[in-house]
Order: sequence, then C-alpha cells, then structure tokens
Amino acid sequence: MKVLFISHNLSRTGAPLALLQELNYICTNCNDIQPELLLMAGGELDSEFRKLCPMHEMWSRETLFKRLMRRMGIKRFIYPYLYMFRQGQFDEIYVNTVAALEIGYQLKLKLGIPLIGHFHESEALVHMFKVKPEWVSDCDILLTVSNLAKKNFVDNYGVPSSKIRLQRPISFWIDNAIKCSELQTSNVPNSDRIKAIGCFTNGNWFKATETIPIIVKLFVDKYPQVNCRFLIIGGMPEEIKYRLEFDIKKMNLTDSVVFVGMVDNPLKILSQVSLLMLPSREDSFSLVAQEAGLMGKPIVGFEGATGAAEWIKEGAGILVPYMDLVKMVDAIYELLENDSLNRQYGEKGRLLVKNMYTVESQMLSVVSSIRELSSKFK
Repeated sequence: MKVLFISHNLSRTGAPLALLQELNYICTNCNDIQPELLLMAGGELDSEFRKLCPMHEMWSRETLFKRLMRRMGIKRFIYPYLYMFRQGQFDEIYVNTVAALEIGYQLKLKLGIPLIGHFHESEALVHMFKVKPEWVSDCDILLTVSNLAKKNFVDNYGVPSSKIRLQRPISFWIDNAIKCSELQTSNVPNSDRIKAIGCFTNGNWFKATETIPIIVKLFVDKYPQVNCRFLIIGGMPEEIKYRLEFDIKKMNLTDSVVFVGMVDNPLKILSQVSLLMLPSREDSFSLVAQEAGLMGKPIVGFEGATGAAEWIKEGAGILVPYMDLVKMVDAIYELLENDSLNRQYGEKGRLLVKNMYTVESQMLSVVSSIRELSSKFK
C-alpha cells in the first residue's frame, strides 16, 4: 500500500526526528508499506529523508502569483497542494503533528482515503494552532504520545477513547546510544565539584522560560550554603535570551547561572548534571526527561504538566504541584543534598527508560494502525 506522510518541516526537532525514525523502520522492515512524503517546509534533516522515500515539496511551489491569488480568496490557490495528487495515487494519509492536520483533512476530502493523525502536542499547543474539531474527528485513527495528550482530544474534541492509540516517542539520541552502547554517566552528586542543575529550554511560553530566574532566586535565597549552578541549555531567540540575562543580572544571579546554548548531543551534558529541572507549563511528552532518565539523572517537574510524569511518578524523580516554584526549589535541594535518594531516583529512571522505550516496540502502533486501515477500507 502507498501512504502519503505529511510533515510541517524537517527541522532537527522532536516530531520530525520521530517521523524519521518511523520512516526508517518502515523502509527497513515493512515491504507492504510504500511511503512518500509531502513537506510544508524544509529543514536540516532534508538529506536524511531523501534517502528513504520520494518527497513532494509544497513550499517550493509557493510562487508570488499563487500567494496573490490566495490573498484574493480564489480557492484553487488557497490549497495548491490539493492539485498535486489524484484519486488512486495513495491508499492512506498519515499526518505528523497538528501543524499539518488541515492539509491532511483537505486531502482526505479530495482523495476519499483514510487519515491517520499522529499528534505530538497537548492542549495549549493544539489550541495555538487553531485546530478545528472537524479536522480531528475526521481522522480515522489518532496516535498520540501520552495520556495527557490523549485526554485533551477526548475531553475537548469529543474523540472516542477507542479511536486513540498511544505511541510514546523515542529520543533520537537514546536510540543511537543504546544501539552503539555509548552510555557514559557521571556521579556528580558524590563528587566535590560544583553541583549542576540542567534546564533545557527554547524560550517559548510552554517551557515557562521566564520562571527560571525566579526559581534560581528562590533557591539562592533559601539555600545559600549550597554550591551549585543552574545550566540553561538550548537555543532560543536573541530577544528571549536578552530578557533572561537582563533579569539574572538585575537579580544578582550571574554567579549561579550558566548559559550553555545549543549542544550537539544532550546526553553528554546530561551525564555531567546532578538532576534535570522541568519548569515547563506543558510538554506532551518531554524527550529530554527520557534522555535524563537514561543517563541516571533524577527529574523535578510539575504534576499535570508533562506526559513524562506518567513514568517519572513511578520513582524517577519528584513531581510538585503545578507552578509551585517554592516546592520545586525544595525538591531540587533535597536531590542535591541527599546522594542516596539522588542515586535511587536516577537508577529507577534508567531502568524505566531502558525497559519501557525501545524503537521496535513503539513502531508497532504506527505500523499496525496503517495496516488496520488498509484492511478496513479495501
């Protein structure tokens, strides 16, 4: 069967990396599935995808003339990608993220074939994309990454629970590390070095980046005797970084915060921290929590804010009430000062990640969903 996969871009971020893993698995193990890819935009992973399957680039077709026609409201130019395909060319459509859902919905109407929606986003991010209920309800199967994300589609979009499959993603770096046996950990809590708290952020509202200086200030004021540094890891817009640096300087915290920036391999820096802090308002899953777990690092986060809480609560860290920054500070202190507890949570996290998340096991929900619709709509 031929399946048209749709991706919003090919950036080196969570959803495109997850799609790359899925397509690689399908091309290697599933002779009955022939994938092709429709792109809304390009990205750094372009060459990796081109090795796997044919690609159709709707973004390269956006000429000035077409943009003008679209602004004039002429329907043919509102959705130029609808005219790239014909009935009978594909058997199914597979949309990767809600950012591409409208395209999948429109193509389903035109081609009359089943639609799988694979959604990595939770409530607030789905709302940001202005997703219409009919786009979601018209999906024949929904795949999502956590019970937190599933709850949004059941409660707010009326999707029957039976229509939703869970497919927890696998970090690209974890996949590589396990296959290559490159795991290296560091017993930071037991060393005499400065203890480090890792915090990954890209500066957006969902990551609650603006709370980081407040958390650091609360910690420094309450526990001045603790010799530690908060590492802010990840790329972010210059304006967001300036605001963070501005607050940190005004709050006299420059000695307590280090801006690490983008890193080539998150596992390497996670091996050097004492714990991972997740101040996020919402993460449908949180791959960095998975990466920290594999590296034996305990995690501190908010209850109800991340899909990773579904396994963190089994003993991989401490979850505090939503947006309770004081309790987060206290949990960080407890894990920095109690080496035994730190190791206990870290080892449990490593065991959970290694036992529960393998690429092969998680691909089964993707492949079985594709095959299920194929047999149902023959």
